[in-house]
Amino acid sequence: MRTPNFILLACMLAPVWLNGQNALDSNGLRTGPWKGYYADSTLRYEAVFSKGKPVGLMKRYDAQGSLTATMDFYPGTDRCFAETYYSNGNLKTQGIYDDRQKDSTWHYMGSNGTVRMIENYDTGTLSGVTETFYPSGELSRRLHYREGARHGPWIQFFENGDTMLVSSYLDGMLHGPYNTFYQGKKQQISGTYFEDVKDGDWNYYSEAGELVSVISYDKGTVLNPAELERIYETFIKQLEATEGTIPDPALGWE
Repeated sequence: MRTPNFILLACMLAPVWLNGQNALDSNGLRTGPWKGYYADSTLRYEAVFSKGKPVGLMKRYDAQGSLTATMDFYPGTDRCFAETYYSNGNLKTQGIYDDRQKDSTWHYMGSNGTVRMIENYDTGTLSGVTETFYPSGELSRRLHYREGARHGPWIQFFENGDTMLVSSYLDGMLHGPYNTFYQGKKQQISGTYFEDVKDGDWNYYSEAGELVSVISYDKGTVLNPAELERIYETFIKQLEATEGTIPDPALGWE
């Protein structure tokens, strides 16, 4: 005679229920201490629930049993303070989730323990200052966001602290003065953006401080194309090739 499957399941879970784990309340919602497991019975998570929502500290583990994340939930809310960890146990990220969306200030760490990026969020949307850092800990870039779009000053630095670039954004578009510098603080490029296109005179300088060329624009249209063609291959192309080469932790820093 075959034993009904539900009886087998009840026998398997009986010790858990007796210990008060993995229980459901009268509304079928998780309540009390819960543990989840991988297929090989390795612990996947452990938490305490009330009315179907975690309360207090939740821990998550990878398939090898290493702690990968903790989430400390604020009573009566969907808000928690979260941390994730590298395989060596060092802190990887740290910040607040509000209803599963990033909120307030988030820190991102390198595997060596140094801060590599700091972001600010408003319920899932980038808002305020974002800073990225070199592996040495020196500031690499500072940007401002408004409602998820770049808005406000944009500054980049060499690792020795010298300014590399100063510009600004308006609603996600480059807008206003644009200046770059050689290491050693000498001017490299000076120009202006108007709603994401070059405008007015753009001045290009050599490392010796000599004015190499002036390219004139009218809201993106080159007014002296012969001059642009003359210096493009020998000067401007080389400068453009080095733009944006500052290590960006947002692209991966493990």
